[in-house]
Order: sequence, then C-alpha cells, then structure tokens
Amino acid sequence: MKKINSIEISVVIAHRNNFQFISRCVKSIYQERGDIYEVVIVDDFSEGNRTTIFEKLRTQFTNLTIIYLPSFQGAAYARNMGVVNSKGEYIFFLDADTEILSEWRNEITKFFEKNEDAGCAQVQLLKSDKKHIDYGGDYVNQFFLLNERLGEMKDIKKINVQTPIFSGKSAGLIVKKSIFESVGGFDNDLQVFFEDTDLCWRIWLAGYKVYYIPSIRVIHHYVSKGKDHAYYVKNKVIMRGARNSISVMMKNKEFPSVILFSIFSVALWSTILFVSLITGNVYKASEIFKGIVFSIFSLPTILKKRRQIQAYRKMSDRSLFNQVGIHIPYQKLIHKGFAYIQGKPYYTQHV
Repeated sequence: MKKINSIEISVVIAHRNNFQFISRCVKSIYQERGDIYEVVIVDDFSEGNRTTIFEKLRTQFTNLTIIYLPSFQGAAYARNMGVVNSKGEYIFFLDADTEILSEWRNEITKFFEKNEDAGCAQVQLLKSDKKHIDYGGDYVNQFFLLNERLGEMKDIKKINVQTPIFSGKSAGLIVKKSIFESVGGFDNDLQVFFEDTDLCWRIWLAGYKVYYIPSIRVIHHYVSKGKDHAYYVKNKVIMRGARNSISVMMKNKEFPSVILFSIFSVALWSTILFVSLITGNVYKASEIFKGIVFSIFSLPTILKKRRQIQAYRKMSDRSLFNQVGIHIPYQKLIHKGFAYIQGKPYYTQHV
C-alpha cells in the first residue's frame, strides 16, 4: 500500500553546459501540479559558474535535488547517479534541452498500470517548431542495426498509436526503477551514444517490453545538431559512436550469431573509415579507427558484461525481431548508409 503523498515519479535530468535550456525544461515539468513527483538534476561538470542557475531553481521549486559531479563522467553515469538519489517508483529521463507539452504524471502511472509487461516507454519527441516529429522510437533491421520508425512509416497517422519498439532515446524515456536496477542501469563505460539503445535492448532480454507512447509529448531542441566541429572533437562523438555500437552488439547479441554480427559491425565501421579516407575526411577516419581499436582492446570487460546479461536473458533474438524487427531492402540500406557518411538527413515527417 502506497503512502499518501509518497514520491511516485522521479524526473532525472543529466545536464552539461545546456544553461540556455535547463530553466525552461524544469519550469515545463512543474506546470503539472502535485507533490508525488520530484526532479533530480545531475550536473556533469559543466563549464563556468554552474551553481548560480541551479541554486536559483532550487529556491523556486520544491522536491528539486541538484547533484554536482566533481569531474566529467558522461550522460550514462550522470543518469545512474540521478536514479541512485531518486525516490520514485518510475524514472522519467529527460535531456536538459527538452520541454514537456502535455500532461505527463497521470499518463505515466496509467500506462504502467495498464501494461504490466512494460519495462520502459518512449515519449513522442517533437522538434522546436512543434510541427515536425523529432523521434518516435526505433525498430531493428535484419542486421540488428537501428531504423527509426519515422523513416519506415508509410502511414504517418500511426505515429500517434501506442506500439512496442526496439529502443528509445533518453531525451524522453520512462522506466520502472525496479527493472532499471535489475538490468544494471546504464552502462557507465559507454558514457554517451547508444547507452539508451543498450539499456532498452537489455530490458527486452530480461523479459519486458519497450513501448512508444504518444500521449506524452515533449519538445526536443536537440542542441547538439547546432554544435560546431570543435564540439565533436572535444566530446569524441565519432569515436564513441563507433566504439559503443560495436560494444553493444558484442554484449547483447545471442550466441553464436554474436560472432558474425560483431564481425559485420567492425567491417561496417571499417568501410565508413575507408570511404572517409578516400573523400579526404582524415579526422573522421582516425576517430573511427580509435573507436574500433578501443572496442577490441576492451573485449575482456565486454565479455564479462556479456556473461551477466546473457545470464538473465529470457527472450531469443528471433522472438525479439518478430516483435520489433523490420526487413529493409538492401538498396535502401545502401542509400541510408551513403546519407549517413555524408551527414545528410534521410527523411522528414510532419505531426
């Protein structure tokens, strides 16, 4: 039996240098009245005077906890720290550059009460103009690579229908705390990029479903798309993308197919490396090389994590693919690959 006025939902925000958005984010949360939720902000060693804005927010809102990390650790660690210091039965992860548009508190509790098989839920993310959808979850294709549902959706009206998905983004991800803890939370070693995909995959393997729920709508300003080259260099974006995607495949894919799929993942990144070299993008090629080498040298650690994950596996890859997998024509995969290499968007969808 729940105590009256006990905390049901903890909103956890990992923050780093997004001072232009964090106040809007917090204010949008508190537009919904009530004392059965809390907000936990974990500042991941932001640059400059980081305490001023947070202490101001603390005076404006109740049930608001601020945690200051003494050094940069990455979004995965920051979110894990937020959960450790949370009290809620459900954890609502938001990025600092988001704003909640719709009612969310009752929607969260209603969803999990109605869907007992759910371990995690992805909200509907909108772009800043509120007219275009930023994200509505991922499927997985025959190579166990991510395919955003928006890119494969023939009837856009289906974006407003609740459905199981392979994975979501932690810019707007809700999870049962007990399940989050049982699968080990986010992988701290991934830091950022694919850490949310990895979490959702492990939730599926533990026997729970991941859903897309359009009833909760959140604006995602996605400030990283406005960053310059220096940002990508400083934050090792490309290296971490290559390293983490290979590591996630090695950890989670079923044996014996993990061998073939891991080789394919390395080969895919090696191809992108080669194309980057011949097109003159030496920086991108070198970062991909570092990511591949890092994942190979981290193999003992990856295999240790793999043993832990496979020990609680309750779902086969075939069963998982049958629920949230999609076969993509090879020609389309090639076009998408070229779009990625060139840094171009592959689709745009309206609400």
